[in-house]
Amino acid sequence: MLINGIMVAIGAVFGVLGRATLSKQIDREKHVPFPIATFSINMIGCFILGFVVALPLEQHFLLLLTTGLIGTFTTFSTLNAENMKLLREKKFALFLCYAGGTYVFGILLIYAGLAAGHLFG
Repeated sequence: MLINGIMVAIGAVFGVLGRATLSKQIDREKHVPFPIATFSINMIGCFILGFVVALPLEQHFLLLLTTGLIGTFTTFSTLNAENMKLLREKKFALFLCYAGGTYVFGILLIYAGLAAGHLFG
């Protein structure tokens, strides 16, 4: 069990660093009211999650990549905080695009990642 915790912790370090770096880079380029950084990061995470799950990896590496890396790279709480901000600002069309797009495209990207992972696994 200790090795599982260590693997999650190692993955978490890289997930957090990747998220912070990519989010700052995307926000620097952002010129739209849409929460593009969180959306992009979550979509990338969906694809990678599907891809990794399809690979024949040992449990330790699955934990490192899924729970550790992708779990900290993506964020459900920021998604919902941004959705609440859009609702409070009465930006209902953006809210529907963001919330709906996140779930629709997220599911499609997990499926695409699974398909791609099966090709390599």
